Amino acid sequence: MRAILFFSLFLILNQASAQNQPIINGIETFGNWNTCAAGEIPQYWDGFNRQVIINGMNHGEVICVKKDSADPKDIDYSVRITSESVLGGSVVAGMLTTGNLNINFTNQDGTIDGGIPYTQKPAILKGWYKYTPSGTDTAQISVWFKKNGENFGGGKLNLNSQKQVWTLFEISLNYQPNITPDTMNILFYSSIMKNNLPIGSCLEIDHIWFEGGGLGVNNKQNLINRTKIFPNPASSYIYIEAPKNMKNYTVSIYNTSGQRIITISSKSNVSKVSTNKLSRGVYFVEVCSNKLRKISKLLIR
Repeated sequence: MRAILFFSLFLILNQASAQNQPIINGIETFGNWNTCAAGEIPQYWDGFNRQVIINGMNHGEVICVKKDSADPKDIDYSVRITSESVLGGSVVAGMLTTGNLNINFTNQDGTIDGGIPYTQKPAILKGWYKYTPSGTDTAQISVWFKKNGENFGGGKLNLNSQKQVWTLFEISLNYQPNITPDTMNILFYSSIMKNNLPIGSCLEIDHIWFEGGGLGVNNKQNLINRTKIFPNPASSYIYIEAPKNMKNYTVSIYNTSGQRIITISSKSNVSKVSTNKLSRGVYFVEVCSNKLRKISKLLIR
């Protein structure tokens, strides 16, 4: 007979050193996924997708993190994080972290350790989310920075209302003075309730980035974000107006299935792209420069 596991998972933010590879370099779009013990997980992230091992025996699996291609903010996938039941018993919160998520089902506990090697002090974490809480549940996004294993900065944001369309979030980040971090961690949490978690609370995330605080790479991101695309809606053509300091860039147009329809390269401040062969409907315009990109929706009528 299959064992049923009843527990409330308590997570400790451990002080261990960083293990993952840097990923926050411009925008994280959750476009690359790897298989794991249960399901898939975004590349360089860890989440609550686990085989349930109790006293050395495999009793099944719990999958709280899934990729979603139905309505991404970006052109490929968003990440869906859901509170799920463990083997028909207690509910655990969906979690996604840039650190390492260590789960011990036998002891009914877990830890988050590690993070990304990181030496910048950005001012804001931004991104897009949708949230469907179960009952009065609350989700949370948190980011923290460490030096020699000690927390010295970060920020968090609670999300407690339903958002069925993509909504921008911003988290202001604060630091102790005169300290440079060596590690950064981001945690997305579908529920912050400690007891009697409701099943089914779903937090969806896409297109996140750091900016401000003298962050060099994201100052470049701010530059590409100033690119203008017009007219929109369009019919026969669109113009791409790039900032004067952006010398080289590529423009690609994708359909809603993610197929690339048009690609051009340009060194001009203003480029004209013919769209007269596109059928009516929604497309995505991607502008890339120096491994950074801006993606905008385009309506052809």
